[in-house]
Amino acid sequence: MKTVKTTSIRTTDGAAKSAAGKVFWVLAANAHAATGGVLTLRDTGAGGTAVWSVTLPAASQQFFLLKPPVEFSAAIYIDFAGSITPTATVGYE
Repeated sequence: MKTVKTTSIRTTDGAAKSAAGKVFWVLAANAHAATGGVLTLRDTGAGGTAVWSVTLPAASQQFFLLKPPVEFSAAIYIDFAGSITPTATVGYE
């Protein structure tokens, strides 16, 4: 079994991993007091296929254990939508 690695991306979109992998868990937060938004995990990059998505309500924090893990064929990219103040941490291999 491979070691799960983590990466944090705060307030901006970006790659968690620039190669194929599996996401085991996601910790997502939105610190904006009044506005919700969406967190999407994409395969390959900003224009890549949406593989997993969740709505982030205003002033919220959520933890998701992904069973089975979500697989990505080329890269793991975190994409935020909406006028939010996001933080996302993913556990992947």
